[in-house]
Amino acid sequence: MGIREAGLDERTTLTRVQPHRLRALILEDLERFPGSGRGDIHRRIGPEIHTKTLARPLEALLKDGQIVASGERRWRTYRLGPAKRTPRERRGRGERMGGGLQPESPSFLKDTIPTMSLRQ
Repeated sequence: MGIREAGLDERTTLTRVQPHRLRALILEDLERFPGSGRGDIHRRIGPEIHTKTLARPLEALLKDGQIVASGERRWRTYRLGPAKRTPRERRGRGERMGGGLQPESPSFLKDTIPTMSLRQ
């Protein structure tokens, strides 16, 4: 039996994408484009996906706290939640990576750079 007889020669689409893969696509899209609306996400992931098929995982991710929404109705935008933000996003919001002294603080410089004395 060949590919054509099996019906496998059709064009690949995302119309029957598995739910866990759709959630992963949404998270990857929001990692690259934080602050995106539902329409933007839909356009980038695949317009052949029905809007309700995209809306269900968005709401589930929102409920799980993996993404955060701001705004209402048509103006609602999404971004990754606190647990899913990348280190670059955390630094951009004034949060530290790992804690400890930051390179900009004077005490960091005092503790790491030895003082030189001109007297010998």
